[in-house]
Amino acid sequence: GVGSNRSTANNRTMRREENETETPSPEKILSAGVGSNRSKANQVNSTLAQNSTRMPRFLWGIMTMMDSPKETERQQALRETYLNYFKTIRSNLTRQFICSVDELIHKKVNPNECYMIYAFVVGANATGPTHLMAINDTESMTVDRSTISDPVDDMIYLNIRENMNDGKSESWFKYATRLLHQGIEFDYIVKIDSDTLVFPDRFFNWVKDQSLPSSPQNISVYGGYPYRGKMCGSCNEQLVGSSFMGGELYFMSTNLARFITSPSLDRGSVWIDGHEDISIGNYVYSYTGEIRVAKIGKPRTHAIASHPMKSVGRLRSNFAKRRGWSLPRFAENGLS
Repeated sequence: GVGSNRSTANNRTMRREENETETPSPEKILSAGVGSNRSKANQVNSTLAQNSTRMPRFLWGIMTMMDSPKETERQQALRETYLNYFKTIRSNLTRQFICSVDELIHKKVNPNECYMIYAFVVGANATGPTHLMAINDTESMTVDRSTISDPVDDMIYLNIRENMNDGKSESWFKYATRLLHQGIEFDYIVKIDSDTLVFPDRFFNWVKDQSLPSSPQNISVYGGYPYRGKMCGSCNEQLVGSSFMGGELYFMSTNLARFITSPSLDRGSVWIDGHEDISIGNYVYSYTGEIRVAKIGKPRTHAIASHPMKSVGRLRSNFAKRRGWSLPRFAENGLS
């Protein structure tokens, strides 16, 4: 998928951090906390979470490309499936739940009703740099939308040339932290591939199971699908932590996003050529404080997400088939 090294690194031998000898049902996985070990170190502090007054909000950056008919088709499929989930599958709910960054910036929706804030993220400058880590706080991170032919409202046009492993994800996290200064409130920033299909109500059920805290208790949380083992030969020895979160879907709290994009971090010393997700993991584990890890279960169970969905037809059919897995305990007041 765009922004992930999964599809371009078939020579890597991957091993999930959890034992894969059993394939439990989606219901069993969710009820158990989806891959978490609750008796071990309490990776996400539920005591802190009890002090939070609302469910946390997630800002989703969907990595995609401009001027690609295939990606354009996939973007529309995502808008009509999981990004439209609560309007179609949960039509009895009266709140918005999912909205775009553009809708919040231009006050088209009630911000208190948005828990899944999304944008498609593209590199829009063919002659630009591969990342924007060196710019100062007064410089724009996006290209002038008036220079874009037929700009799309829910798309962010980063002032970089399109790339997968050379700084696009870092640039997204830096841009995302700037949105906090524009009055948009969120607690975690997500990077997700365009060929990852998410089931939003199952994701939010998982968030509740994990007791992920909202601001100001959302400190140093790093979540996603953990990988370890021999990922890419010698780069296994270059891991700063014991694992990293796979590029199909991972997230971090806003303080970690600020840290990994700050001038104080020597990113070059822990960057892994050709592996965006491993590099991001190294940046995160360079943080000197405690990292709270929130593990999502195995993608092959389709409990929360399915990856890769290379075919738009497969994406749509998987969504139609598996959307019925929604748990009855999810209710409108569950996100209050």
